[in-house]
Amino acid sequence: MISPPPNLNSANQPQAKEKSKSRLLIILSVVVIVSVIILVLINLFTNKESGSTNNDFSAKSKAFIEAYGNSSYKDPVRNLASIQSFLDPTLYKSIQGDSANSQDPIYLSNLNKSQFSIETKTTGEPTLQKTSKSYLVKVPVSEKSTQNGVSQTENKVYLITWSKINNAWQITDFGTTN
Repeated sequence: MISPPPNLNSANQPQAKEKSKSRLLIILSVVVIVSVIILVLINLFTNKESGSTNNDFSAKSKAFIEAYGNSSYKDPVRNLASIQSFLDPTLYKSIQGDSANSQDPIYLSNLNKSQFSIETKTTGEPTLQKTSKSYLVKVPVSEKSTQNGVSQTENKVYLITWSKINNAWQITDFGTTN
C-alpha cells in the first residue's frame, strides 16, 4: 500500500505565519522610526524659526526702549527719528506731536526749570507671546526719573505690541506696568 504523500502545506504554515508576522513587525518598526525622525525634523525647524523670531523681536524691543525711554531736559527735542522705523506711522505721529510745541519757548523754559529726565534700562530678558495677529513682548526695565535733583527709581515692564503692517512688523501699541 502506498501511502499518500505528506501534506507539505500544513507543516510549513506555522513558519510562513511567523515569517509574515516578522515582516509586518519590521515594516511597522521602520514606519514608526521614519515618522519619529520626520516629526523631530519638523519640530527642530519650527523651533529654529521661532527662536530667530524671538531674538529679532527682543532685540528690536530693547532698541526701541533705549531710544524712547530716555529723555532729558538737556535735550528737549529727543531724536524721535531713531524710533520711527519701529513704529506704525499713526503711532509715531501721536508720539511726535505737534512740532511747534517742541519749539515753543515757554514749553522749553518750563522743561528747563523743572530739570526733568528719565533714564530707562532693561533689567532682564524679554518674553514673547504670540496672539492671532501680533506678538506681545514684555521687557522688564528699571526707570529712574529725576526732577530738580530728586530721583526716584521704579521697576516696570514695557508691554510692546508688534503687528504686521504692509508686510513689515511694526509697533502698534506700547505702555508700562508696575
